[in-house]
Amino acid sequence: MRMLEGEPWPGNVRSLASVIENAVFRATKGTIDEEVLSQALDRRAPRKAPAREEFSVLSSEERKSEAVVRRALEACDWNGAAAADLLGIPLRTFRRYLSKYNIRKRFG
Repeated sequence: MRMLEGEPWPGNVRSLASVIENAVFRATKGTIDEEVLSQALDRRAPRKAPAREEFSVLSSEERKSEAVVRRALEACDWNGAAAADLLGIPLRTFRRYLSKYNIRKRFG
């Protein structure tokens, strides 16, 4: 209970209910212990936004490199539109780079 009481609950009770539900599914031993609750709370934490500064200092030539394109994709969880925005280039141009470097997300 102390872990739950110490958490900020912005919004409404639905976020609390979601964490509890997630913890119930994770509780394989039939008990919601600190480890299970911690995992459920971590799941709701927002992902860290990629650092724009890292990409904003790059020259236009550097932004075209395969390594930078891949790094932007990974920073944005393979969201192409977000990666293009992060690099400050049009999505159409970004897609040309993906095609040029034959970059596709591989699963598994």
